[in-house]
Amino acid sequence: MKKIEKSKVFLMETLSIILYNKIITKLYYLGGNYAKKKK
Repeated sequence: MKKIEKSKVFLMETLSIILYNKIITKLYYLGGNYAKKKK
């Protein structure tokens, strides 16, 4: 039972890291496009 709980937490952490990276990448991409348009 403990092992399942541990892997569940690990999975959630991994998913949140992936989501976080996707959001950062998107923001960075949008920010880059915005800077290009301003010039």
